[in-house]
Amino acid sequence: VEQEVLLQALARTRAHFAANSDAASKFVNLGASPVDAELNPVELASWTSLCLAVFNLDEALTRQ
Repeated sequence: VEQEVLLQALARTRAHFAANSDAASKFVNLGASPVDAELNPVELASWTSLCLAVFNLDEALTRQ
């Protein structure tokens, strides 16, 4: 079930960034690390967005 939810989220972000390629480029160019020019900005932005969502889940947080 979780995998299906994540794949649906990935599909939504792909559609969003495909329709807004400027937003994808801006999103992946945030931060200090350079982006590999060979990477597709839409795919990179989509996967980055998904990873950020997963890292923000309670299950991913460390609590002490």
